[in-house]
Amino acid sequence: MTGEPRDPFDLRRFVKAQRGTYGRVLDEARAYLARRDVSPRLVACAEAVLEIRNRTAVESSGFPDDLKLCSSATLFACASPPGSVFTRLLDRYFEGGADAPTLAGLGREASDGTTDPDSPS
Repeated sequence: MTGEPRDPFDLRRFVKAQRGTYGRVLDEARAYLARRDVSPRLVACAEAVLEIRNRTAVESSGFPDDLKLCSSATLFACASPPGSVFTRLLDRYFEGGADAPTLAGLGREASDGTTDPDSPS
């Protein structure tokens, strides 16, 4: 036994399929943000989420969409300048905590061990 939980559905195949893709994903996120036809829509959507008051991410989007929101905001925060709408979204709904698995895949972790999407790549 390897100490890992049983995987009767072979879900590890998804992890294996994604190995080595995070670098490309970050480049794609930067390219997406650079496009004048789609970037404003994404930013507007993030700003709309920020307008939701007195609700947690789970309350406003439900589970597991709150996790997807955190992961997506982390990716786009890493692809954006510091203080972006995506960083503000992480601050508001996730107490500034970025999605650790997304950061790990991107090779981003602050020197103090905290997750920091605004750290330089």
